[in-house]
Amino acid sequence: MYKAVVVKEFKNDEAIFVEEFSLEELRKGLDEKNFIVKVHAAPLNPLDQNKLLGTIFTLKCPFTPGSEASGIIVESHNKDLIGKKVAVSVQTGTWKEYILATEENSIFLNDDVDLDSASCGFVNPLTAVGLIYQAQKYNAKAVVNLAAQSALGKMINYLAKDSGLNCLNVIRGDENRIQSIIKEYQNENVISTDQDPQSFQKQFKELAEKLSATVAFDPVGGSLTGQIFNNLPQNSILIVYGSLSQKDIEGINGVQVRWANKRLEGFTFYGWIQSIPEQDRKKSKELVQQKMNTLFKTQIHTSYGLNQHKEAISLFRKVQGGQKIIFKMIH
Repeated sequence: MYKAVVVKEFKNDEAIFVEEFSLEELRKGLDEKNFIVKVHAAPLNPLDQNKLLGTIFTLKCPFTPGSEASGIIVESHNKDLIGKKVAVSVQTGTWKEYILATEENSIFLNDDVDLDSASCGFVNPLTAVGLIYQAQKYNAKAVVNLAAQSALGKMINYLAKDSGLNCLNVIRGDENRIQSIIKEYQNENVISTDQDPQSFQKQFKELAEKLSATVAFDPVGGSLTGQIFNNLPQNSILIVYGSLSQKDIEGINGVQVRWANKRLEGFTFYGWIQSIPEQDRKKSKELVQQKMNTLFKTQIHTSYGLNQHKEAISLFRKVQGGQKIIFKMIH
């Protein structure tokens, strides 16, 4: 038997339980193409908050949250795989002690990789790689990085730099926070939304024009999306990859779409990685594997057991971006 978190009703923390499932039933799904992973840890991600709120229209209760995890392969028809460390992403949920995974949705890890950090080693790293891939596809000279203070925002900043792109980082915070990010990111192009909206938009427009930042990455939504979109240079693309604000996109000026030739598009790393050529997919995963202990290493804020899911979810809703919370399995 193994344990898993199960959500039986949206928007109700009292309807979230830990239940036991048969490992023998899981083994029945084992074939030549997959393997069983003994989960070490699984993070709480913004996508999980959307799932708990019921805003993912394809999701039905009951379900197990979680979109990624780290662990060790314990059963496989290919005996050479047993004992290998992996970071995995599955759409059947990862807040559980055992999962079925495939090579396609796994990244094999080096022996020296910390499995706590590697539990966040799939979604954010490949999202960062995918967004920069799209920016290069659109021949951008610079990108706009919203919520740049987050763990993913930090990855985007450094990956943009490694790829020869300037990065305009948009954060929340006062002047001290701005200076801290400038120093940490080694990038002077940092502005904060914590100011008068007109002043922010004027400052943003000037910097975006100066840098020729024609691709913007938006995980926030709400009115900020409209402010950014309306003040990007002509022929720009705003890529929406999240909705941290839990608000609908607001304030997009139709004139900017028609006459400034701007457009908005959505992005998920699931869809992106399936859409690119196999060679690019392999290179992207190899890049993450090689830099798991450096560029893509994630600082863990707090860890909980599955039975502490209420405390974990409560804290997750309170902490600021960049502070990762994980479930660690007790086997």
